This record gives sequence, structure tokens and C-alpha cells, in this order.
Amino acid sequence: MTISANQCKYTCILKLCIVYKTIWCIFRESNSKASSRLAEVYHELEAIEADKAPSRAAVILSGLGFTSQMQGWCTKQFSGGWRMRLALARALFAKVVIFCILTGVDLLNL
Repeated sequence: MTISANQCKYTCILKLCIVYKTIWCIFRESNSKASSRLAEVYHELEAIEADKAPSRAAVILSGLGFTSQMQGWCTKQFSGGWRMRLALARALFAKVVIFCILTGVDLLNL
């Protein structure tokens, strides 16, 4: 499967398409349900900061050495090292929450 760097840049677009499709379906429902669901959808869009996704992706890619021209290339045009950078960009783009649970047991010495 060939994935261009541009697709990495616009990772949230798929989520936005799903959200907009949901909005379209909401308008088919009753108005009272629609307004509350629409508020939820807009809250989700704000939570994932969908409006900042393209610029955030561009910053990540440029930080990894991609020029603006390279960001439009297909993945197959890159060598293996650049493809690894694309994979790293995808990982950096995802907002991951890590929870650490500290216990009284020193697990490193087991």
C-alpha cells in the first residue's frame, strides 16, 4: 500500500469525514436530538484540534527533515530511511496518553 507524505499530513481528514457524515445524518433526525448531538460532534472536533492538524503535521514532518516539496511525494519515492521517518511522523502525530502506576514494589529488580 502506497501512502504519500501528504496522507500523513492529513491524518485527521478521515476522522473529519466521518464527523461530517455524522452531522449530515443528524440533520435527518429530529431537531432536539440533532442539536445535542451536533454539540457533541463540535466538542469532539475541538478535542482533537482538527483545525490544527495540517499545520501540526507539517511542523512534525519539517522537524524530521522533510521539505515542503517532499511532503507531496508518494511513499514509494522515498528510500527506506525516509520511510522510517514517515512512520515516526505518524507515531508523533498521534496523541497518546500514557498512564504510569507507581507501586511500592521495585519491578526493575525482579
